Amino acid sequence: MILWDYIYPFTGMVTWFLISGMGSTVSLSNLVVELFWIAVISAAMPWARWILSGFDSKHFKAWSLLLTFLPIITAVVIRLTVPTLPE
Repeated sequence: MILWDYIYPFTGMVTWFLISGMGSTVSLSNLVVELFWIAVISAAMPWARWILSGFDSKHFKAWSLLLTFLPIITAVVIRLTVPTLPE
């Protein structure tokens, strides 16, 4: 694993805070629920890369790049689709 693998859990969270003005109004419940799912997806990415590295594939670099941006894409999709949750 490389150093970038340790940064995965933070890319989605940082993105969520940067785009917190988009979508529905942010409440404390939104913060907790949305960041939980972003953290779950982000924590799975290094494992997914590790599993993919075991296969001898010419597309490993493309999949690795896609997995790099998946937490960021997840943060954007979750932020835009989850309605305002009650406190």
